[in-house]
Amino acid sequence: MRLLSITEAFCADRLLTEVEGLVEPGRDVVVSKVWADAAVGATGNWVDQQRRYKDWLDVKIDWKPIDQVAEGRNAIAHGLGSLTRRQLRSDVKTRAALKAAGIELVGDRLNLTETTLVRIAAICRETVLRVDAAVDGRPRGLAGVTAPIAP
Repeated sequence: MRLLSITEAFCADRLLTEVEGLVEPGRDVVVSKVWADAAVGATGNWVDQQRRYKDWLDVKIDWKPIDQVAEGRNAIAHGLGSLTRRQLRSDVKTRAALKAAGIELVGDRLNLTETTLVRIAAICRETVLRVDAAVDGRPRGLAGVTAPIAP
């Protein structure tokens, strides 16, 4: 759980830091208020973050591995180590995601081994590296917005 929380926090911070530098919220009270709301909305969950990376920065990476790890985290955080009622509603999809992340199930309960934890750590590390590289390698400016020509 902690590894994914760190990864999520890094991704949220990287997104907000990059966009904040473009938006410059300190220049105007209204912009500051709009930015404060947008920043909270952009980082509420993984889906929001992923959408904002694409919409705001035109950053597209494969989020699937970290989404699969998130299924495991959700079972730990919300199901005390067992699949939650929500996960059981989409049982086949949930089990497939966990299996792809290398997370074993015994019945509806997660069986976290050292090998599993090493794999999860690698997925989290790879996500951080990919996000960082994608943000560093993207064209400057907000997605779909061209910068005005300076006088």
